[in-house]
Amino acid sequence: MSNEPTLLTPFCHQPDPKLFFQNKELPHFAPSKDTLVLLYPGEATGSGLVFSQQHKVASWIDSDLQLPPKTSWLPLPKILERWIQMWDTGKITPELKLVSWNEWDLPASLRAWAELGDAIEARLPTSVARQTTYEPLIKQSVAEKWIEQSFQYAFLTRARRPAFGSIAPGVSVWSTKLLEALHAAEPEDSERKKVIGRKPGDPKDYQSALSCDLAPTLLCPGRAVETSWRDHSKPSLRGYKGRGSALLNRRAGFYLCPDEDWSDAIVFSDGRGRENLFTFRGSCPWMPGRPLALLRDVLRFWKTLVVDGVWTIGDGGVSGNMPHFHFLTGTRKSINVAGTRTHVDYCADWEVAASF
Repeated sequence: MSNEPTLLTPFCHQPDPKLFFQNKELPHFAPSKDTLVLLYPGEATGSGLVFSQQHKVASWIDSDLQLPPKTSWLPLPKILERWIQMWDTGKITPELKLVSWNEWDLPASLRAWAELGDAIEARLPTSVARQTTYEPLIKQSVAEKWIEQSFQYAFLTRARRPAFGSIAPGVSVWSTKLLEALHAAEPEDSERKKVIGRKPGDPKDYQSALSCDLAPTLLCPGRAVETSWRDHSKPSLRGYKGRGSALLNRRAGFYLCPDEDWSDAIVFSDGRGRENLFTFRGSCPWMPGRPLALLRDVLRFWKTLVVDGVWTIGDGGVSGNMPHFHFLTGTRKSINVAGTRTHVDYCADWEVAASF
């Protein structure tokens, strides 16, 4: 599958009837070998978008050729809609490349931020003053000094500062003063800087992967310092290129964890090593390499929790602290919602993803 003109997207080719059943003899394909069709082959042999003729759903399989879990299958039209959207928004370029972020991704994240803020503000006690003027989360002059990640800079200098300080249990909104203070107080030899910095002994390709634009960076700080209650057997944002913790001052919170194709990828770190909350389950149904959570995904998720009354709102915004996330059964938590005991799941299925 190296014939360039057959590419349909950067990751798959147009249908080829000769390849429809090339995986049928694999053991895990055996139960459905006559109904699973490799409809859009990927770059690696056997990989691509597989369509189930029996169930009328499709999913992406990677080069390991393992069948995805049930949560990673969607109706074929839904997947094709994602591909069309990627073309329409410029996520896929005419050169068949993925861009890390563009002027569609950023406004989508800003809208999700504004909608979350509006949902919280609508539920604030009447005694709390509403925001009447526009002010960005971070002043541009301060952002230019301390922020190196391009998407983080664009978001924090354009997102509107709300009238409250908490957007999730234990998660605060940056202030210009706090951002500057935390970065100024960080020692030059901090573990984070050692992790993400370029080292003289690194191979050139390793240095490239460690560029500042690809390093994890704190987008919304947690209101607890990780070292005060961290279980050292459960690392948090560790293993970034194999070099230790990338937490800013070892702080829990909401981190951008970008890669070359997705600058808006997000990881929520509770400081105890749990980093699978507010993600989708299983692998992405429509393409390889799509992160389990993007900024707009998580902000929409949080808005739902606010609107549904799962998270309560007080004078300072969303009530609660980081320990809210420490006592879960898997990704679920039993919560009293309007007098009714409700089981809330802090992970979601891919079918609720609003965009690619």
